[in-house]
Amino acid sequence: MTFQTIDTSLGGSVEAPPSAVSLRRGVAGARSALNRYGLLVGFLAFWQIGSSLGWINPTVFPPLDKILAATWTGVVGGALLDDITISLQRSGLAFAAAVGLGVPLGLFMGQIRAVEQALDPILQFFRQTSALALYPVFILLLGLGEASKVFVIFWATLFPILLATIGGVKEVDRKLIEMAATFGASRATIFRRVVLPASVPSIFVGLRLSATTALLLLIAAEMIGANKGLGLGTAWGRIVGVQSPEGSWRDISKIDRVLGGLPGKVVATLNRLGLRAAHGRARSGKSSQRKTLETLA
Repeated sequence: MTFQTIDTSLGGSVEAPPSAVSLRRGVAGARSALNRYGLLVGFLAFWQIGSSLGWINPTVFPPLDKILAATWTGVVGGALLDDITISLQRSGLAFAAAVGLGVPLGLFMGQIRAVEQALDPILQFFRQTSALALYPVFILLLGLGEASKVFVIFWATLFPILLATIGGVKEVDRKLIEMAATFGASRATIFRRVVLPASVPSIFVGLRLSATTALLLLIAAEMIGANKGLGLGTAWGRIVGVQSPEGSWRDISKIDRVLGGLPGKVVATLNRLGLRAAHGRARSGKSSQRKTLETLA
């Protein structure tokens, strides 16, 4: 009897107090944040301290407080906002055109073998050449206006999207396609319900790479023949050292390092939100099917 009582007392569940649960969750959240952002915070701290104390060249890497102050001055003055707006317009137009062409063409090439065999040699020939190396050719053909800048960004962002889409279509499990065909699904239904959802993760990988490439390549394209934009300000700050009325372009030009990673983060966030919504719909669909089967039973 004594052993049975001890065993029962040990086997009973003991709930932790709410304060302990909150503390445990806080520690877990802090550990997760440290693992994810600890290296970034350490790098930024080294940048600030090293530039302030002269460990690194402050002309190339100004202190972060000066960068933020110059950026805030430019935003309040309005000139920096104009440059950011026109730069985002150029990169956004080129990125949208690349998505509009690359995704449908990639789905088409991935589905039809004859089309892929016909277009693949041309694709492999042009994608090996750097977009910046072709930029002088684009300037000769399209001039120094907006067309050449938008087209060079379009050229650089097209191929990651196209190749990722083709790879995503080819990696679809053939057994799923055969199963859908066995149940009498048409080719359009198989494409809409099987091939397209299975290739979405690969497509988002291409979108994420291309979104970052679009903004980073824009900085290089605007250094040549642009009268406005972040690339022009970067060229002023690094080569000429012009002091603009809204602040030091030498400091403001470092903002492109921050903006360069934002498009990829935005696409990754959209990807996660889309996957969560899809999983939620799948779970709700399974629960409704289970309820229907229970009702029939």
